[in-house]
Amino acid sequence: MYQKTVAGRTAKERCWLIQSCWDWAKDKYHLADENPWAGSATRFQISPRQQVKPFTVAEVQAIRSAIASHPQYCHYSDFVSFLVNTGCRFG
Repeated sequence: MYQKTVAGRTAKERCWLIQSCWDWAKDKYHLADENPWAGSATRFQISPRQQVKPFTVAEVQAIRSAIASHPQYCHYSDFVSFLVNTGCRFG
């Protein structure tokens, strides 16, 4: 159920962190010796990462010229150039 709300990689990392916290705290705070989180991270399947496909030079030029010549969005031209030149991405 947890994997439906977050990506498999995120769920696996969080389970691993909880397991590590339990291992750290069991000696300090006298928790049960058996870690209920042990092995929980192995239950999540991680899909392979997709390789990034950057825009080609021709695609970048087409995007820039389309935005620069558009009457409603031409004011974004400098911003788009900044994003393309620096590699900044939203997300």
